[in-house]
Amino acid sequence: MTTTNGAFALRTVEDLLKKLKHDMKRLEASPTDSYAAFDFFITAFHMQEWPDNRGSRVRSKYSHEKVLMDVCAHLANGSKHFSVGSNESIKGTEHVDGGFDSSLFQADSFQVERLLVHLKGKAAQLLGEIVEATALGRKVLEYWEAKVMPPNRCHSSGG
Repeated sequence: MTTTNGAFALRTVEDLLKKLKHDMKRLEASPTDSYAAFDFFITAFHMQEWPDNRGSRVRSKYSHEKVLMDVCAHLANGSKHFSVGSNESIKGTEHVDGGFDSSLFQADSFQVERLLVHLKGKAAQLLGEIVEATALGRKVLEYWEAKVMPPNRCHSSGG
């Protein structure tokens, strides 16, 4: 049967939240996977374009949430156009090579491979000047879980 609503199994904002959780699991399993990071931040940004259960767009009105979504927007759009650092929130991104396996050694004690986002402006004030992609992803996922799922049904990123 052919459908024109949604794409494949993605038909609601809740379906997109499941995809976001899936992408986060991929990123956490492999914190230097640029493909997983790309997929995660593009999905996170575009979730605000999908209608919620009441038919309205899921957009933030609060400063902290707006900064978080602005960072997602710049990562998503900048990644697509190979120009992540040409905006007011992000200086750039970095893939740090490491001599130690990030799954076996702590990043604050050993030089491990990781994906970093260098922030500026209000984003740096709220999130820090340098944030690992996985840490940023967790904050974004928490935001979307709270936004999409009713408080009594909100689950951790186990999805």
